[in-house]
Amino acid sequence: DDDELEDEEFAEAAAVADEATLGYDEALATAGREIVEDLLDYMGFPGEVEVLRAGKENGTPTLVLAVVDGESMGALIGRRGETLQAFQFITQLLVNRRVGHWTRVLLDIEGYRSRRERYLKDTALRAAEKAMRYRESIELDPMIPSERRIVHMTLAEHEFVTTHSEGEGDHRRVIVEPTSDYVAKHGGPAERSSGGAGRAGGFSRGRGGRGRGGPRDGGYGRR
Repeated sequence: DDDELEDEEFAEAAAVADEATLGYDEALATAGREIVEDLLDYMGFPGEVEVLRAGKENGTPTLVLAVVDGESMGALIGRRGETLQAFQFITQLLVNRRVGHWTRVLLDIEGYRSRRERYLKDTALRAAEKAMRYRESIELDPMIPSERRIVHMTLAEHEFVTTHSEGEGDHRRVIVEPTSDYVAKHGGPAERSSGGAGRAGGFSRGRGGRGRGGPRDGGYGRR
């Protein structure tokens, strides 16, 4: 995947405590804070905006903002963070116009990104467990690129499962499946107890029993 890195970058940038090391751009910080506060007021969701980072990271102007206090912020996060992604994009356009140069803008609302990342990592691990238990591929729900990357990275070093993405556009999703070695050692697909294989907890059983190295259109590995 040519996946975006917003969630991981947000966590890394927010962890930078020594502003003197990378420099602090007061003008950039002020522009970002004012723009987000104005947007919140305009939309009827007044809130407090905190600047977590304003300066260059690896030579790239970077602004990390967090809405830390407000009312009905869930409406600005949206389903699976889709509204937050759009809000971040608009903020970046306005910040770039204000400061006159390209700046990477990362925006969070009341800690949503860190909570979502924890959820995605837990979902990835549970999917891996199910893939091993039933020796079948497990399909996760469709995700945006940055979220798919979190799943891929969470399971990148897993000994018994592999991941790749399938689908196009808004329907693109991660597939978690057991390795061919694991399937060969433990046998083919296992029978589930009554209750079936319906979707639950963000994933469902996919097409089973092949493992990495088996016949799948488009091959294996991350795409």
